[in-house]
Amino acid sequence: MGDVVLFFHGIGGNRTNWRDQLLALAERFHAVARDARGYGLSNDHSGPLNVGDFATDILRLFDQLSDWSEHIVGLSISGLRWIS
Repeated sequence: MGDVVLFFHGIGGNRTNWRDQLLALAERFHAVARDARGYGLSNDHSGPLNVGDFATDILRLFDQLSDWSEHIVGLSISGLRWIS
């Protein structure tokens, strides 16, 4: 399987927003969509979060995938989370 493609949803969304894209890329890439902290099925709804918190979560995910080449797809605030 090819490189990892990570999908990050925007405000009010969740990982299911990317269903069609995940299916379309599944044969060529390891496509992954996850719920951001406080969204969807994530298990942390502990309180106020800021863009830096989300960016830290993304960097931790990258650390776990360090042996892979990643491609990033973000919607809305996800782009801001990535560049912060």
